[in-house]
Amino acid sequence: MLIAVPKELNDFEKRVALTPDVVQSLTKAGFEVVVEKDAGLNSFFDNSSYEKAGARILNSPDEVYRTADILLKVNPPSEAEIGLMKLLRDKESVYFQWMLFQEFQEPKKWMS
Repeated sequence: MLIAVPKELNDFEKRVALTPDVVQSLTKAGFEVVVEKDAGLNSFFDNSSYEKAGARILNSPDEVYRTADILLKVNPPSEAEIGLMKLLRDKESVYFQWMLFQEFQEPKKWMS
């Protein structure tokens, strides 16, 4: 099972969906983890921290979304990310997000 973490697109966002410590725990539990290049920089986690924890770094959001069995994000998807999420339909995938319903009133919009 492959867990994928894309870079958050909101300029104000400093969080990332997984820290290197959590990546290490997941890989020890048998999961494969991929992280988009520079996804953790705003949280002071560089690419090498994720690699040392067992994650593979992917260069583009396209690669991240295409490979995901489980997709983890902090913020609601942007219009561009909604388009990328349609790549998840080619296989059985799960999308998790810290959902703030007041910010994202139509959670099913990207599913149609």
